[in-house]
Amino acid sequence: MKNLLILIALIYSSTLLSQSIVEAVEFSNESITGSARYNAMAGAFNAIGGEQSSTYINPAGSAVFLKSTYGVSYDFSTNTNNSEFYNQKSESDDVYSNINQVGAIFSIDNNTSSSLNRFAFGVNYNRTLNFNNNITYSGINTTKGSWGPDDNTVIYDGYSSLIAPILESASGYYTDEFQGLSYLAYETYLIDPNHPDSTNFYNNTYPTYSNEYPIYTTSAIANNNKQRYNKSSSGRGGVYSFSGSISIQNTLYLGASYNSHNFEKTTNDYIIDEGFDKSSEVTRIISKETSDINAMGDNFSFGAIYRSEFLRLGVSYISPIRYSISDIYTSSLEVTYFDNNDPYIAQEYEYISNYELKTPGKLNAGIAVIIKRLGLISVNYQYIDYKKAKLNTSEWEEYDFSEENYEITQETKGVHNISIGTEWAVSFINLRAGYSYLQSPYKNLKNMSDTEKASIGAGINFKNWNLDFSYQYQWKKYNHYMYDSLFIDATEINNSKSNITLSMRFYM
Repeated sequence: MKNLLILIALIYSSTLLSQSIVEAVEFSNESITGSARYNAMAGAFNAIGGEQSSTYINPAGSAVFLKSTYGVSYDFSTNTNNSEFYNQKSESDDVYSNINQVGAIFSIDNNTSSSLNRFAFGVNYNRTLNFNNNITYSGINTTKGSWGPDDNTVIYDGYSSLIAPILESASGYYTDEFQGLSYLAYETYLIDPNHPDSTNFYNNTYPTYSNEYPIYTTSAIANNNKQRYNKSSSGRGGVYSFSGSISIQNTLYLGASYNSHNFEKTTNDYIIDEGFDKSSEVTRIISKETSDINAMGDNFSFGAIYRSEFLRLGVSYISPIRYSISDIYTSSLEVTYFDNNDPYIAQEYEYISNYELKTPGKLNAGIAVIIKRLGLISVNYQYIDYKKAKLNTSEWEEYDFSEENYEITQETKGVHNISIGTEWAVSFINLRAGYSYLQSPYKNLKNMSDTEKASIGAGINFKNWNLDFSYQYQWKKYNHYMYDSLFIDATEINNSKSNITLSMRFYM
């Protein structure tokens, strides 16, 4: 249990929100990156069907296929972050490519007189989570103030630096209780008990150490420090869907699927804090944190589609995913002093925590209008209540996550997402476009704004196969904190993603 508490309380002080709620939202916020046709039409297939990537959203759509179909998709993506930290602007990019969809639909006609005229079975993989991201920014931290647990107790006074959250996390604990940054700071002589009769008594502004409430001080004196931050993450998640569906008189389609999820994510956080005052014994602090997360989970999807000559209606439900998650965390601190070119380095042991996450379920509805045989316009609606996300410990842990789950209910909300897609046939070419508006899971939009996506695409129809292309652009913004938001201003980040997808589909 101690390992889990350490991870919850001490790591990733990069947001107003705890890491627990950030992860609960991030891992619940799936976004299907499917075939080129699916992406070009913004995923608005709930009422249409006939698309491999949509079988996870609405498995009834696989029975719309008149022929067995096999497909594969490959994408090229860029992820750009434009940041502003204390009026200094930075830009960082990440480029990557993946196979993001592969699968097959087996369509079987029922030639009997039964109204049940078609069966379909499908196996499909879609990429759902993409963690490839690189955030880099730097600037002069001009924040100054006094901080403490109450109005009468000052733990830190002066210009902000990484030492401020370290002193905060250490205060009130004995040295043999230290974990995380507190332990690393003590091991590198960055902090010491503030005994007035000791040579370690650097500043009488702070209250002195007592058995009732241990207080610590430091020889690091900040003065408009130059700070640099880098966070690089990599990894992805996907879903394997095994679906079955039926067609009743080519009018009503019913389907269900079992979905197996997995993801892996590696994150490296790197902070350089330097430019301390001339009177400071410390000249530079470097903090490093690494997290390796692996998860597996499963859920079910259920759906129905009604078709008439000019109208399509669809409804589906995706049940909560129940993830089992393992996180391996390591950290180190490197402190350089003015009289020693060789820094003191402390490395903390690996912490391994195992816990569970239940994501919220998703309710989907769609309507599409067919305009003769020329084209169609489709609209999807999705409701997700992020307040329903819930963290639990594994059977080996006793921690109940009650505080974190309460924070999830207070900081997140139910969202209403809209996607619009259209497709038009021009001879043997299909032209497509789409737009999505996805509400932020957070009540406070500074944590994350609403997300918008715009896309275009085209497909070329050959006798027994199709070649499809799409381009999708996504944008949002959010606030990021290098460390505890009590001691530093937010960095505003404008994030944009571009995605090019190529797909091939074969009909049998």
